[in-house]
Amino acid sequence: MRAVTGVLIGCVCAAAAACATANSADDSSDTPTADAGAGIPDGGNGDRPDAAPSVVASSCPDHQYGTGFDESGKLECRPIDGTALATVNEECSLYLGWRDSCDACNAIPAKWGWASGTSCMNGLGTGGTCSNTNLGGLDVHLFGVDTDGDVDGNDKFYLGWHCAAVEDEPVAGPCPDGSFLSSTGSGGDECITARAAIAAYAGADCSLYAGWRDSCDGCSTPPSKWGRVSHAVCEEGAGADNTCAANTLGGTSVQVFGLNTDGDVDGNDKFYLGFTCQ
Repeated sequence: MRAVTGVLIGCVCAAAAACATANSADDSSDTPTADAGAGIPDGGNGDRPDAAPSVVASSCPDHQYGTGFDESGKLECRPIDGTALATVNEECSLYLGWRDSCDACNAIPAKWGWASGTSCMNGLGTGGTCSNTNLGGLDVHLFGVDTDGDVDGNDKFYLGWHCAAVEDEPVAGPCPDGSFLSSTGSGGDECITARAAIAAYAGADCSLYAGWRDSCDGCSTPPSKWGRVSHAVCEEGAGADNTCAANTLGGTSVQVFGLNTDGDVDGNDKFYLGFTCQ
C-alpha cells in the first residue's frame, strides 16, 4: 500500500486555435460585410459621415473578424487568436480538491484550489501549494493538493472547470486594438472585444474529464470510473459513488465532479485526465 501525498493540476492555453475557432465568412453576427446588410448604404456617405464614398463587397479570411473599413470602403480584418488566448488564460480556471471518508457524499472538498493560465490560488487546506513551473518549455501555473493519510476506497477527488462572466460593452468605432466590429449602420460603427463571447463559449462548450482504474500499470484500457464537468454541466459518467454538485468555493459557484477511488491507491492505480472543446 502506498500513500498518495500530493496531486498537481496546471493550466495554460498555449495555442489560440485550441481555445476558440472563428470563421468570419460563416458568422454574420461577428463579421459585418457589405453584402450582409447591416445598414450600410450602397453608395454615398450621407448616412455615415465616416464612411467611404462606396462600400466594397468583401469578407474577412477564415479566423479573422472585421475591424472597420479602409478609404476604398473595403472591410479591414484582424485575427482573433490573441484575444482568444488571453481570454481563456485569464478568465477560465481548473479546480482540484480532495476529501477523506466521502464515498458518495456531496460535501464540499476539505482541501481545494485552482489554477488558470495566468494565476493560481490555494483555496482551503494545509499543504496546498501554488507554483509557476517550466514544463516542456512552457511556464505553467500549478496548484498542488496535499492529501492526508492513505488514499483508499472512501477518498474523493474533485475537479471543476469555471470561466468567469465578462462584460463587453460596445464602444464607438474605429475599433481599437483587440476589438472587432459588432454593428455598422447609419449611427456609425460599434465595436466589442469579443472576450465575453469567448469566455461564454469556453465555459459552456469545453469539458474536463477525469477517471480512475485499478490494476493498470501500463495498460491503455479506458477508466472504470469517470465523469466530466463544464462551467454549467456535470455528468457522473460511469462508476459507483461518483457525484456531481454545485459547490461554492471561495465565493464562486463551481460545478464539481467528484471521483471516488475503490480500495487502496497503490502502485498499479491509474488516474485519467482529459479536456475537449466541442
